[in-house]
Amino acid sequence: MIGGVASFPLPIAAMQEKDWADFEDFLINTERFLKRKFGKAFVNMAVHLDERHPHIHFYCIPESGEGLFTLIGLHPGITAKERAGKAVKGGSKELTKKRNEAYVEAMRKFQDDFFREVSSHSGMQ
Repeated sequence: MIGGVASFPLPIAAMQEKDWADFEDFLINTERFLKRKFGKAFVNMAVHLDERHPHIHFYCIPESGEGLFTLIGLHPGITAKERAGKAVKGGSKELTKKRNEAYVEAMRKFQDDFFREVSSHSGMQ
């Protein structure tokens, strides 16, 4: 299972009417983003107003026709890391380095995509 949190940058105590409208956009765009990224594996998103900043928790469960769960193909970092491991020939240090670089790059892309598709449309810069 993948679980994650996406937080709105303004504290609840400081939010004005326009900010709440931006937060609504944030929620809609976040759900759209997660459905696009994770497809049927995206199962739940819950809004939390219990901390300083409003945020959501989300959950994805990978599908497997064999009754097994795997994050490969679902989690962008793990998927990139596994692909890099198959592509690299060489010693364990080189393999570890390439796998870690692939993981970091995939997660950076995921965050950049989130900003472009969600945050930039929700009053965030």
